[in-house]
Amino acid sequence: MRKIVLSLPHSTANFASQPNNQTLMKPSANAYPSSVQARIALEKSAADLVNVASDLYYDRNVKVVLFRQALLDQRASEVLHIHEHAMVMAEERITVA
Repeated sequence: MRKIVLSLPHSTANFASQPNNQTLMKPSANAYPSSVQARIALEKSAADLVNVASDLYYDRNVKVVLFRQALLDQRASEVLHIHEHAMVMAEERITVA
């Protein structure tokens, strides 16, 4: 059994509503590389999720859906967008594990 953890930070979904968004818009020199590494980790997790969804569909005829969006044959960035949209619609943090 494979374990995939896909969890966006809660602040990503509602950036504009953060009270201290001015400080977030001025990242330090160390913040950029760490944010890039975090994004790469999220995209790898999303790619793993797409692979698992494809395996489930083609091997066992199970379709994985997140808020009416099928995760079959999606790009990793699109899966992250679907996940972020689901967090906004549910108004709470959603973790895929």
